[in-house]
Amino acid sequence: MPQARSLVPIVVDALVRLGGEAKRREIIETAIRIGPFTDAKRAEPSHATNTKTRHASELHHRLSWAMSHARIAGDIESARPRVWRLVGR
Repeated sequence: MPQARSLVPIVVDALVRLGGEAKRREIIETAIRIGPFTDAKRAEPSHATNTKTRHASELHHRLSWAMSHARIAGDIESARPRVWRLVGR
């Protein structure tokens, strides 16, 4: 399973394909669809132990973290609650 930081370019690409602004769930689902992931990686259960956070798969969990890394790097920003956009594009 790839590390979250290595998934940042896929998150950014997903947001580009979605027109530069989209809901978190749309970004993650698009990233899963366009990324070079095997069926086994797409189906791997989440390893998250926090009961407040329910991810459909480990890939969903890591892509969620990748969005946080993209925000810290200045690639994306919050447009409004649950909606993200590209920065400077």
